[in-house]
Amino acid sequence: MGYGKSEYMDMLLGAIVAMILSSVLFLVLFVLFRLLLAALFPLVRLIISKKMGGQKDKPGIKNPETPMYDKNYKKRGAALGAICGLLVAVIVLAPIMGTLTLAKDAVTVIEKIDKTAFNTGGMGAEVASLKKYANDGAGLVLYHIGGKLIYSSAASTFMANETVYLVNELENANIILEDFLALSKIFSSPAEATQDDIEKIDVLCEHLSEMRLMTVLLAEYLPQAANAWLAGEDFMNIPKPQLGGAMNSAFDAILSVCAETDLYSVKDNMVTLLKVYTILLESGILQAGSDFEAILNCLDESNLLEKLDAELAKNPNMEPVREYLSNIIMRILAEQLFNSGFFTSEMLSELTVNLSNALSEIMEGEYETDEAMVNDMMKYAKEYIGTYGITLPDSIAASISSELLKQVEAGGEITPADIEGILKGFLGQ
Repeated sequence: MGYGKSEYMDMLLGAIVAMILSSVLFLVLFVLFRLLLAALFPLVRLIISKKMGGQKDKPGIKNPETPMYDKNYKKRGAALGAICGLLVAVIVLAPIMGTLTLAKDAVTVIEKIDKTAFNTGGMGAEVASLKKYANDGAGLVLYHIGGKLIYSSAASTFMANETVYLVNELENANIILEDFLALSKIFSSPAEATQDDIEKIDVLCEHLSEMRLMTVLLAEYLPQAANAWLAGEDFMNIPKPQLGGAMNSAFDAILSVCAETDLYSVKDNMVTLLKVYTILLESGILQAGSDFEAILNCLDESNLLEKLDAELAKNPNMEPVREYLSNIIMRILAEQLFNSGFFTSEMLSELTVNLSNALSEIMEGEYETDEAMVNDMMKYAKEYIGTYGITLPDSIAASISSELLKQVEAGGEITPADIEGILKGFLGQ
């Protein structure tokens, strides 16, 4: 499975082995304890018999008649023996039936995986035999009347400052697998995602907090997935979620953080990644594709940037992504101007000249507030970009105008070449 390949795989395998051996050790210690009691019981009985035999009857107290005395004690002894026998059976069968039941559950999980793109290569013929013994009726009855509680406690270990119970982990794994399989389908076809699909992502986020071994697995595989997607490759046959244009670059910024994930940040980072994807799905921007105007309308109507910022703010690890998103609208505009193929060099030259003249005019004017400057620049931005058939929503025009004015104030006098340089700067060119 990968022992020795990484710290996290070693931790995972060590925890699984420890939990299984803990249940075996419990059974061994119980048997030894029973043997010890069996050896000590005759001695204890001899001591008690001698002590009671040496006592004289007290005056006025009559011992019970022998027949009735024997009859009552036989009944009590039989009842006590039955209870003790049941307890012994439950305790002895607990680790056996527990291990068989968990093995059967593990097979169920693997069989589900084998029906997907994650194919593991299938299970051997021994699976049918394992399931047969795991479904033993009498054993299951004893297991469920107390054996499961015993086994759950026995098959446990301490890992990463937390107690881990094998029963809980495998039961949750069966549930969470369904969530991950649904997620892989959404990643493959985000445009077809329904509200039910979005709710499944929310459920997955909740289930992640209940998993301990899954946390170790995520710490192992989330960085691998992030690095694979950043390199333009699929991860375990799961394609990188495609968001389109500059939003793809923003998602890459999140993946860059996830690539540095460790055991103690993995839950927060994974939940943030999923929550961000949910917000993007709900906004409709994934369905907008490369349609510039549709993207801007989604940004305007869904309060997408505000929602993303609020979600990212919950995770301190995502601070670099928040900085990246602060000027995502300028990145989208720059990408459209330079990489879309829609704007010819003549159109781009005309636009930069017009924007440069407008900025110079506003910088030379007298304004009582920065808001008034932005409002004037908004009018120019909407007019000049609107010349090419693109309608800028007011909120988007305000964001573009504010960013351009900030850049100009920092650099002083502005020329068309400066405008082009500023815009290309948002693309990292």
